[in-house]
Amino acid sequence: MKIGRILGIWWMLCCASYGLHAQCSVSLGPDTSLCAASFTLVPSLAISTFEDSLEIIYDATQGQTGLVGANKVYMLSGAEMVPFGGWQNTVGNWGLDDGVGQMTNIGANRWRIRILPHAYYNYPANVTPNGIFFVFRNADGTAVGKDNAGNDIWADMQQDPPVSAFGGIQFSWKRDALESLLWSDGSSGSSLAVNAPGTYWVTMTDTTGCMAYDTVQVNLGSIPFIDLGQPAICDGNPVTLDAGAGFTSYAWSTGATTQTITLSSAALVTVTVTNSAGCTGIDIVNVPSATAPTAFFTPSVFGFTVQVADGSTGGGDYRWDFDGNGSTDATTPGTTSHAYSTAGTYTITLIVQNFCGVDTFSQAITIGGVGMENPFAGDGKLYPNPAMDRVTLELDLIRGGALTFQLMDGQGRILMTTSSVENPGTFRKELDIQSLPGGIYHIAAVQSGKVVRRSFVKI
Repeated sequence: MKIGRILGIWWMLCCASYGLHAQCSVSLGPDTSLCAASFTLVPSLAISTFEDSLEIIYDATQGQTGLVGANKVYMLSGAEMVPFGGWQNTVGNWGLDDGVGQMTNIGANRWRIRILPHAYYNYPANVTPNGIFFVFRNADGTAVGKDNAGNDIWADMQQDPPVSAFGGIQFSWKRDALESLLWSDGSSGSSLAVNAPGTYWVTMTDTTGCMAYDTVQVNLGSIPFIDLGQPAICDGNPVTLDAGAGFTSYAWSTGATTQTITLSSAALVTVTVTNSAGCTGIDIVNVPSATAPTAFFTPSVFGFTVQVADGSTGGGDYRWDFDGNGSTDATTPGTTSHAYSTAGTYTITLIVQNFCGVDTFSQAITIGGVGMENPFAGDGKLYPNPAMDRVTLELDLIRGGALTFQLMDGQGRILMTTSSVENPGTFRKELDIQSLPGGIYHIAAVQSGKVVRRSFVKI
């Protein structure tokens, strides 16, 4: 939000005829507040007059024209506020003899008009447009004047004075009747920088000697601070948003004008408040709809690797601690895995947090079959290797029991897991690998916490 606001100064001069004593006036506008959090944050507040008038002279004999000898010439024009913005803030009516944009004949098919650009095209006095587009016409619009190529005429307003590639149009600034300004700090420029509260005045003198005077009181007001927090609609329960007490007005994006509003569905909400000094503050919050989280997982141990199947509800931010030391080892929602370097007993903790709360779940696991006899005789056989369609793992089991078989890709990602109860003796597991892309794969067999790993190449 822009801090502070621009105080407009306008002056008006009028007289019955040249040579008579003129009547003039100047105004700094109403008393106002300079809105800032503190003096150190107060920017300069510009108090300035309207710009000088711009004189435009058009030569109706230049370019592609049908206006030579015309009785009336009108200027149809528009301000281009940004580069390549085209016609904007257009002024003039095509083919209407209504006086809007009518020019004055100064002889030899030359026509003149004077305008205050910001007032004529209705843009702020402290803004300079990128350029101005022109098309000239006669009273009924049956004849026009354009540039040498028959295009709309364009003038660059970033130049001082403005310039155009078309030689049939010239520009100059005219001071009109304003002679001088004298400000309360002794300066005489067209603007005054204000960065503190106080009373400021200006005296204007015009070219006829007429003088006018005005004052304005600038007060210091603080910008309201609003914090709507991070509210959420939890488990379908409506939530109340409070912009804080003590402001003179409230304007919510929902259309409400009260201090608080109640929401029952997710929405992006904006509130603007105004205090007694006329200063405004704003806050924006995205109110989601969520349920309170429940953390839960089921671990499966494969040798020195644990795979956790996430069973949490509610969603949100995940923090996995696989070592029980309070560190964050992973932030991945859903099923994930973790590899240990040494055997032992570890506590896995999952913390799930969202806008509606936080929940924690922990479970202990044993890695590496601590204290158990190895059920495998040797490392087994894996054939053929390389393989194209099928691969077979053959193991000698010393004792029976639950046996888990796992297939992983070259990056350790688990592609398949099966479990069965086997008797002592020779175990064979045949795997169809026709659908796998070529590369390196790993097979692991786990029984009683012990693991046999073998690798093969798929061709």
